Amino acid sequence: MNSDIIFTPSEIIKATEKWGDQAFRINLPAARINPAGTVSYIDFEAKKEISPDTWEYAPLKVKIHNLTCGKVKSADDKISIKTKKVYLVFSNDSKYTLKGKIELYGKAKLIIDDNYRRLITKYIADKTDNVIKSHENKKITSTVQRDVLAEPNNKKSKKTIPIDKPIIRVEIPWDVNTKSGDNNPLYENLPNKIGIYDVSKPDKGKIPPFKLAKVDNVDVNYGNIHKFITPGSIVSGFDNMNTIMLHGYGITLQSKMESYVCVKQGTGFGTSAKITPLDEFNDMGDAIIDASTDIPVEEEISVADTKISSDDEKAFDEADDDDDL
Repeated sequence: MNSDIIFTPSEIIKATEKWGDQAFRINLPAARINPAGTVSYIDFEAKKEISPDTWEYAPLKVKIHNLTCGKVKSADDKISIKTKKVYLVFSNDSKYTLKGKIELYGKAKLIIDDNYRRLITKYIADKTDNVIKSHENKKITSTVQRDVLAEPNNKKSKKTIPIDKPIIRVEIPWDVNTKSGDNNPLYENLPNKIGIYDVSKPDKGKIPPFKLAKVDNVDVNYGNIHKFITPGSIVSGFDNMNTIMLHGYGITLQSKMESYVCVKQGTGFGTSAKITPLDEFNDMGDAIIDASTDIPVEEEISVADTKISSDDEKAFDEADDDDDL
């Protein structure tokens, strides 16, 4: 199916209500292996109504539109917690309005995560696929954080406790092959793989119709992105969740922004950008913060980050190391 097909959160919820467990599938026949033979890639898909009463599976990419995000960590913060990645952070009840309809992004994201974990667990139990079976004792991870370490100061303890409100993260990819140990200040000026645009600076005739974001006249990069995407910023783009990776440390559902991120800076958006109608781009520029949205609290997110288990960190890092077919 066309890789430019995008789901809205309401389409994910509608598919689940109509099809139940059949709303999602892991496309095993389409599995790929990297040249080194160390990582397997499996497509993750959901059913989409492409015309009245006609449903087909499509790769999972979900629209984000004028969605309020929390704190993006600085390079120093990322180094201190031993993770190289840059994430947009959202609450579990995040929502936005698109064409007059409320879209429950947080609810859809948790549904997707639940079904990913259910399907992987099912395949492991069934022992029908040798690739998945070989990972039966490995950790199942995603960018939805549902628990934290119970004893964060005890390096030997891996006991976790659930959190009341899961934290949703979506990665912003960077143009570097970051192997283990490469997380250091030398990477501060790295460019991003996708465009990061400032909706307060129109650039008519371009797609997206905004100028690339800058901080102090310097293009947004790995080292200064936290100064541009500040808590309460409003972001738009595409959340790509169409790939499950099986690697040395476990099984990981990736979640990455694709093509671009359009940002209306807070005070205290692969897929072709052309599939976004001009009126949506205009809406990005006019975005206002929805006071009913539970914006992740900066301090709360910061504390939660420091408690992610070391196994999760290793899983995400290895997935990043081999993210190249």
